[in-house]
This record gives sequence, C-alpha cells and structure tokens, in this order.
Amino acid sequence: MSKLRAIFFDIDDTLYSTTEFAERARSNGVQAMIDLGLRLEHDSVMRELREVIAEFPSNYEFHFDKLLLRLPPGSYESVNPAILVAGAVIAYHRTTSNELKPFPDAMACLEKLNRTDLILGVITQGATVKQAEKAIRLGILEYISPSALFISRECRLPSPAWPKQGISIWYFSARRPSMATTCGMAAGGTTISSML
Repeated sequence: MSKLRAIFFDIDDTLYSTTEFAERARSNGVQAMIDLGLRLEHDSVMRELREVIAEFPSNYEFHFDKLLLRLPPGSYESVNPAILVAGAVIAYHRTTSNELKPFPDAMACLEKLNRTDLILGVITQGATVKQAEKAIRLGILEYISPSALFISRECRLPSPAWPKQGISIWYFSARRPSMATTCGMAAGGTTISSML
C-alpha cells in the first residue's frame, strides 16, 4: 500500500458552510431592500430570489437586479430601484466581510495536519477570483502549499500520473463526494473530522 502523500480539500461546504452562509447573505440583502423601502414580506421576496438563483448560475452578478424585475413595481414605487439593488449588494458583501468563517473543526484539522509532512492543498470548482477570495477570507492559505491550490470549472489533478505512480491522495468534498473517484484519487470522504 502506498504512503499517503497529500490531502486536498474543497472549499465550499467542506471548509465552511457555503449553503448556510449564502442563504444568510441573501437574506440580509433582501432585508436591506425592505429597510430601504421595498414593501413586501421578507419570506415572499426570499422565495422569489431562490427562483432567480435556480434559473441563473450561483456566480451570476445580477441576482438582485433580476429579482427586482419580478417584483410588482408598485412595491417599490417610492424608491429608486438602483438604491434597492445597491443596498442588497452592500448587505450581501457586508455579510461576506463580517461572517465568512471556516468551520471550527476545519481550522483545527488544518493546524494538526500542517505539523505533518503531508502536502495540503485545495481543489475547488467555481469562479476563480471568488474561490481565491474565499481561501483568503477563511485564513487557510498559511496551511496550503502554494503549488497545491487548484481552482477550476472542472476537477483536475495536478498530475494525471500520480495514481499510476502509487501516490495516495485523499480529497474531501461535501459538495461533490463523487469527485474523489472522478479525479482518480485513492480515497474520499465528506467530513474533515472523520480522518483524524
């Protein structure tokens, strides 16, 4: 059996709760729109926003603009639509700045693994700058080998020859556990604490 040489993590829903965080940030955006003059119930606006997000990619920049186009014009006739959208975007980004934090066990795990001779890395899928921003905001760069940070629209191993050379790699991803097999990695899991 080959020696474990590297452990790669996904960022989203593995090192932090992407799903819960995005919902909270969007909810804060909707609340900002209401605070600025949108006259609709928070829950109904959130339902409509979820439909917009289902139709457009998660990294689409104009979710709140599209949301406003679906709402009754009378619900915001007393305020400039640009103010509502800007307020929502500011609230979303404020949430990102103030609340984007890694899972506590994720940091404990990275700190413990950092004291070993393993290569620690990230293989993540998404918009390059957004994923890089998450890595910075989460404070994980000090634990990750600079040459082991891979951000792509698709999963790619740094070298397709690794599995053939008998190098064992673990990849942890809650979002797409099957990527461990797709990428040809030796083993996979869905939680960080399961490997300690």
